[in-house]
Amino acid sequence: MFKYQPDALVRRERLKTPEKRVRAVIDSDAATEIDDHFAISYALCAKDKLDIQAVIAAPFFKATVSSPEEGMTRSYEAIKNLFSLLEEKSDGVVFKGAPHFMPDRNTPVDTEGARKIIELAHRAKDDGEILYIIAIAALTNVASAILLDPSIIDCCTVVWLGGNAVEWHGDNNEYNLRGDLFASQTVFDCGIPLVQFPCQMVTDHLITTGYELETRCQGCGKVGAHLLNHSLSEMKRWGNESRVIWDIITVAFFCVPEAFGSIIRTTPRLNDDKSWDISDNSRPEMRYIYSVNRDIVFRDMYARLRKYAAK
Repeated sequence: MFKYQPDALVRRERLKTPEKRVRAVIDSDAATEIDDHFAISYALCAKDKLDIQAVIAAPFFKATVSSPEEGMTRSYEAIKNLFSLLEEKSDGVVFKGAPHFMPDRNTPVDTEGARKIIELAHRAKDDGEILYIIAIAALTNVASAILLDPSIIDCCTVVWLGGNAVEWHGDNNEYNLRGDLFASQTVFDCGIPLVQFPCQMVTDHLITTGYELETRCQGCGKVGAHLLNHSLSEMKRWGNESRVIWDIITVAFFCVPEAFGSIIRTTPRLNDDKSWDISDNSRPEMRYIYSVNRDIVFRDMYARLRKYAAK
């Protein structure tokens, strides 16, 4: 089905941390958690590393919304608000994604967000570039774009926060992965170059507290005040003394590669029960992140937010 798979040498090259500024799309369920707000703000403040060409609103479904469509719509509005706080133009950059999850592994959800990924992927290819898809949500929009036009496998790399570590002894019922299991399986099976940041055992190191936020968001302008107030409100709402700022890990991959330990390994198969199957060594290679230095990541993010606010 997916014939557009780069050969082993090309794949290895596309799995390297890029040394120059790259074109990127962010796919985000920004209304579901505080971490998307940090990640999008971080990315928009890292203009020396990332040319953010689009941000796509992803669907999500939890107790705070009545449907995946409401989740996507509220995410779209949250993303637009972040652009406004950072005084960035959102017209022609922020797009709505899928109003529902993929019904099966073969049926894409055709939306302006998925079509924008396809358009930007081909534009990058025409210019001899790679489009990096920074995915910090269920993979509905990303998998739909691949199914609508499998040729983008040849010019994109997916950088995804999702699933738990293969070494994790608990279950793999992680939020982004279970958000759309069909889409997750599609991305892991299609052969697109993939960088994975597991949640448990890796990204869960990016923990912060209200006390730290109150100190470090100072001097970060309007967006810093928003990040602080929104975070403290959510922490109070759920009775938390600390929170993991999950999604920033994908942006830090481009900004502070020295913060990560990673290996090239065979892409696992994602089973219907959400478990990993690592028995097939003939599957394509991926980059697997196995460690992160949280101090380096937080230091870089806040430095960029402060510098951006001081412009």
